[in-house]
Amino acid sequence: MYAIFESGGKQHRAEPGQRLALEKLTAPVGETVVFDRVLLVRDPDSGDCRIGAPYVEGAEVTASVVAQYRDPKVVVFKRKRRKGYRRKRGHRQQRTQVRVDAIRSDSESAAVAAPPVTEEPPTEEPSAEEAVAEEALAEDAVAADAEEGAPAEPESAGESPEESESESGSESEESAVAKTGPAGETGRD
Repeated sequence: MYAIFESGGKQHRAEPGQRLALEKLTAPVGETVVFDRVLLVRDPDSGDCRIGAPYVEGAEVTASVVAQYRDPKVVVFKRKRRKGYRRKRGHRQQRTQVRVDAIRSDSESAAVAAPPVTEEPPTEEPSAEEAVAEEALAEDAVAADAEEGAPAEPESAGESPEESESESGSESEESAVAKTGPAGETGRD
């Protein structure tokens, strides 16, 4: 189900659970606001569509204020050539972000509500000290495996350690020869 409602001189399409950026509302963050200027209510499942003249009687959209913020700056620059007239102004539009909670219409027995919001706790990244400590532990584990004689893992799947060592060794020899030349010359004149 969705509804088209009017707020701040603009029309917005709302579905339960959706977040919308509207013109600034005076409601503080966390408060519930009700939009009663609903122009259209449609339920695609049943095919029911109610169009208002100009508003749908008894229909309303309920939303919670999520944030109050300002849009990025828009620079307004005016000038007239050869006259020395230059004016520069900036503008930041104030906005309110809302989350649509429910759409209610009189034709229904119950309102269509949004799914419950589950706020996930913010994941904390390890501090720099913890990251260094974890790296040190990983290096110690690799060093311990090497001392025990455990074979190193091959670089690509399906190769044995001998094949990967022989290929890397031949590449380094070839690159050394290419850099120094056949008689040990560096190639500089």
